[in-house]
Amino acid sequence: MIPHPQAQRLLPGGVRRRSFVAGAAALSLAGCGGGELFVLIPGVGTGGTGIVAGVVTGLGSIFVDGRRHDDSQAVLERQADLLRTETLALSDLHLGQYAYLHVDALGTPTRVRLESQLVGPAAHVAGNRFTVWGQAVAVNADPGAGPVTVFGGLSGLDQLAALDPVQVYGVLQPDPADPGRDLVQATRIERIQHAALPARITGHLRPDGGGWSLAGVPLETARIADLARQGPLAAGMAVTVVVPWPAAAGAVPARWSPTALQRLGLPRFAADRMRVSGAAQLLPGALMVQGVRVDLAQVGVAAAQAALAAATYVTVEGLLDPATGHLTASSVEPMPAGGRAMELHGSVTEVIAPGVFVVRGQRVDATRAQFAGATAGMMSAGRYVEVAGSAAGEGLMADRVVVPSSLPDQAMLDVTGTVQSVDAGTRNVVLLLASGETLVVSFGSMMGLPRPGDTVRAAGFWGGGMLQVREMSRAGPMR
Repeated sequence: MIPHPQAQRLLPGGVRRRSFVAGAAALSLAGCGGGELFVLIPGVGTGGTGIVAGVVTGLGSIFVDGRRHDDSQAVLERQADLLRTETLALSDLHLGQYAYLHVDALGTPTRVRLESQLVGPAAHVAGNRFTVWGQAVAVNADPGAGPVTVFGGLSGLDQLAALDPVQVYGVLQPDPADPGRDLVQATRIERIQHAALPARITGHLRPDGGGWSLAGVPLETARIADLARQGPLAAGMAVTVVVPWPAAAGAVPARWSPTALQRLGLPRFAADRMRVSGAAQLLPGALMVQGVRVDLAQVGVAAAQAALAAATYVTVEGLLDPATGHLTASSVEPMPAGGRAMELHGSVTEVIAPGVFVVRGQRVDATRAQFAGATAGMMSAGRYVEVAGSAAGEGLMADRVVVPSSLPDQAMLDVTGTVQSVDAGTRNVVLLLASGETLVVSFGSMMGLPRPGDTVRAAGFWGGGMLQVREMSRAGPMR
């Protein structure tokens, strides 16, 4: 069996966080372990279901804004055109994406939906900013102001050129440089192939004559499918629309003619509780967070708003009105001044150099990290690790790497090996890994079985003393 070391938490318990609690008249402090499982309050565990909306800050169980959720049984999905649901692979989940989790009464996700805010060509790239379809985008390097921007397909904004097609995940807020316009503070920027995804824009609706404008461009609604399901449109409402790619590269049309529209504030799933993270937009007696209107009456309006500046990154949780999408807050937690660590739990799939390796598709630089259970020189493909650190370009700058002495339950593994034997009755397969060790992997009834001699890559979760395979692909010979 693979020697996969200790199952301890990466982050120490008792990490202090600021939070408003229902009934509190002022800001208070509450202890919270950085890696604990999130339980929606109040009432989860008593039959309720909930939604968790926020930025992916860790993988191998999914971490959303520092809270860990066991996603081993969850369906991963997206709606690229806002109409049809597409099932995704584990490898499609990345740090910095904005995700909506549908959680059961125990806080365990059954569905994880990824939602980007912008898809289109980059323009006006300068300093830490650029635009997509006229909508301003800012790169964030301050962990206290929100999750630091992660990149995919490029290591930084200096590698982004005008007309490069990008997909941007981020949090919506008024632009400090122009309060009459919007800004997406990017949490992840991916360079993609042209028209690989439907073009989209996210922003607040503004009155324009007898209609609406979005990102400064008039918005037509005649072609929008099932618009009535979104309810009446209103000024200040945050929406995402899907539009045709213009024939001229990078050209912003005179009018948007979207094929689909989605209100950010409408619940993605049936639920009665919600936890949502994003930039705080201050309103009379309330907040707007990623399009969700938050009533502050229970936490004390004056205390909450006095401690929050506009665009402060916050996490709010409370009761959700399914009809309106409004949230009655039971707690409001500003981002800690030092931000939150990002985490990667999973198998090393490639060693690039001593102390530099790949986990969950993310490059990890652990050359300055503190190691527990192993050393940097002991990293090898197939070894399970738990990494904590901060975003750095396309990957993670590790502060700490833990190599557990035994695999924790639901550990996410991604291994390549040669099939030694296949038991069609139990659907268990024995793989020989490059290290010379063997690993038992179990295939579900709907999956095809490999044949002896095949070299396969298997990804899934550890349980019952074996790897429970979620995805399998045939690979080339092992090196």
